[in-house]
Amino acid sequence: MEADYKEEKKKLMISYAKREIIDAVIKIINRKGIKELTMNEVAKQAGIAKGTLYIYFENKNDLLESAIETSLEPLYMAIKEILNSDLSPDKKLENIVEFLLFFFEEHKKYFRVLIYEHQRSQDPKKRFIDNKHQHFLKRIANIIQDGIDEGLFKAYDPEMLAVMFSELLIGVTLQKIVRQEESSLNDAKQAIIDVFFKGVKNK
Repeated sequence: MEADYKEEKKKLMISYAKREIIDAVIKIINRKGIKELTMNEVAKQAGIAKGTLYIYFENKNDLLESAIETSLEPLYMAIKEILNSDLSPDKKLENIVEFLLFFFEEHKKYFRVLIYEHQRSQDPKKRFIDNKHQHFLKRIANIIQDGIDEGLFKAYDPEMLAVMFSELLIGVTLQKIVRQEESSLNDAKQAIIDVFFKGVKNK
């Protein structure tokens, strides 16, 4: 019993330490950008010795991957919940648009992480091999296919439309964040919905 307690306490301490380090990474990315992210800088920001970083992370890339995963995990989970809901296909896509826009409005500190993730995936070889992105596109394509089957959407290639939807959503989100535009989130949401759905919805 005592051994289990100690093991659980150890896990919590490791989790807390990693969280503190990842928070330091996010602060550096927001303040200085990805290029200025070094193990020395992270250690300084986190208030720990550089050698301590290597207890939890193999290298800078491992640290950066963990920061991306941790930052965007709530977004992935919420989108997954929407995808698995009983909503109609068009409502699922609308809810994804709304959630993504509001998520980054409330969590602005993650916007540079999203920018880096987006830029990193611009290489077609990386983007379309990436399992997470590929899985997202497949789920979106399935929703669009459901919409086609139900007569909601025109019968275009669902995989092509999934890519268009993804790029439109990410592009508008990045533009709004980078330019710090004052337009309302509802306006941005409506613009995305109008542009996408007016092209695929049956009248």
